[in-house]
Amino acid sequence: MDRDLFFENLRGIAILCVIAIHVISSGNINGYYGLTVRQLIAFAVPVFVFISGYWMGKKEIETTNQYFEFIKKRLSKILVPYIIWSIIAIAFKMLMGESFNLVDIIKIFVFAEGMGPFYFIIVIMQLYILLPLLKKMSLWLALTINLMSISVLYIMHYNGYEFQSIRYALPCTMWIFFFVLGIWFNKKNSFNNAFVCIFLIATFALSMIESLVLKYFAFSTIKLSSFLYSIAIIIAFFTLKDRFRSKTILTSIGEFSFGIYFTHMFVLIPILKVLGKVSFIRNIEPLYHVIAIMIVGAICYIAIFVSKKTIPGRINQSVGFNL
Repeated sequence: MDRDLFFENLRGIAILCVIAIHVISSGNINGYYGLTVRQLIAFAVPVFVFISGYWMGKKEIETTNQYFEFIKKRLSKILVPYIIWSIIAIAFKMLMGESFNLVDIIKIFVFAEGMGPFYFIIVIMQLYILLPLLKKMSLWLALTINLMSISVLYIMHYNGYEFQSIRYALPCTMWIFFFVLGIWFNKKNSFNNAFVCIFLIATFALSMIESLVLKYFAFSTIKLSSFLYSIAIIIAFFTLKDRFRSKTILTSIGEFSFGIYFTHMFVLIPILKVLGKVSFIRNIEPLYHVIAIMIVGAICYIAIFVSKKTIPGRINQSVGFNL
């Protein structure tokens, strides 16, 4: 797959936002600061789904043999690291004092419960399997399916059904529009600047309002307003894409984003415990978050960089460091 500086920089921004989401979600959020920041960075996972759709949309899959070859190649690249890191997650949690029976272990692999972010692998596998259909799907049909899925989630909640956030994020229908949007952007990616600005401001304001009114979904990406805001962010990035085509630290972070995605929670959990004991940092919430994001990102980046320089490529590919 071709590497594009714009997409690498976009991946870099998105993976830093993923880390930020988990840093913010791991602590006590005070007032409007945490709520506002969480809405601002809600686009992280939709951007990754969109990027996958953009590149997968370029794949030529005309025959059954091409389809199965594609599935074999793509799933092996993401499924093997997923299994390895899920096993590591079980060991990590056992060291933290948790215990598991056979049913718990099965659920860890089937429902991506090793670490919170692992649900993305289950989602992207579904989208890869459906790729021939998605390439033919209209943008409006994908939008309808996605909005209906979110609406069902709302209805279930307000009828008293409680569920884990990881579980309701697993169906690919919750993300399908962003994947199809990526495919569609292979054909059209220019928009009126005034429209983009208005759309971005309006959807962010809507996201804040919905979060204040529907507090259960305040810190979730899967809500109607965040869905619209993520679309606006994607369009905005593409409108400014020429400004993101220079090689920066974001480019390098983007190149390592898949590895950072798998490793960051293992670093984040102990780092937050240490920082939480430093009162002057912990009491200044923005400072605490920025320092945590920088430390976690730096440790993951350095670990992957050293691994790629010192360990055979096949091993790095098995753990997701060479995608």
